[in-house]
Amino acid sequence: MNKLISAHKRIYPFFLQSFKGKVNKKLFFLHIPKCGGTAIDIAMRNSYGLYNNLRAKSLFQLNQNALLKASSIYDEPIEDYKQKLLLYYLSNSDCKYISGHFRYSERAMEEFGNHCQFITILRSPVSQWFSLYFFNRYKQSPRFKLHEDLESFIESEAALHLGSSYVYKLTDNISWNEASSEKAIEQAIENLNKFALVGILEKMDSFIKDYETLFGGRLLIQKYNQNPLSKSQQKEPNTEEIKNKVKEICQPNLRVYESIVRKIK
Repeated sequence: MNKLISAHKRIYPFFLQSFKGKVNKKLFFLHIPKCGGTAIDIAMRNSYGLYNNLRAKSLFQLNQNALLKASSIYDEPIEDYKQKLLLYYLSNSDCKYISGHFRYSERAMEEFGNHCQFITILRSPVSQWFSLYFFNRYKQSPRFKLHEDLESFIESEAALHLGSSYVYKLTDNISWNEASSEKAIEQAIENLNKFALVGILEKMDSFIKDYETLFGGRLLIQKYNQNPLSKSQQKEPNTEEIKNKVKEICQPNLRVYESIVRKIK
């Protein structure tokens, strides 16, 4: 029975596409962690139809384990190696869709922005901050796993970095320590204005409608990569003092997020 359910979840989106049309444009999805991106990524890949999903070179998704191994073999910083991969797949005419935890690249936008559409999704920054903390705190994988309790973590430098992660991801050549600066925030907002489509998780209906209008494909979004802790469990340790502290930490991300909220009907 479980195999039948799993097969249905894989096949149904392609069946739906036969009636709703398929995407025929090249897209790059800049996936920011814990913004619903895994489900959206799968839905966007499905929107290219069964043929492109069976054709390995049509769709590229960044694999984190392979990335870590390859960058270590070359003894190259991960972000530098990722940018080279991004430029390669943007250059490859056979590749129709690219996704992963990349950073914004001005070189990529200048070279390919005219014929590849850039897309990303944001989420209310305070919710994203807590979701990312609890995901890394209680996940099974050792990569990026956090061991501090919430009260200890909130005082760390890593906590501050989470509060400016949108700025860091959406800028080029900006360090983590610079990501909370006014200049970096303004640059992130300016860069987002160059994207073909930017959505927010809280208004997915608008994103789905805009995606279909712009690219011709229908998105069928299901839930994947869920947090190991339930929403009620995540709320238990959150006092008003902690929530206010996180909101303060997230001011850089809030500035970026609010610039998009104002544009979405």
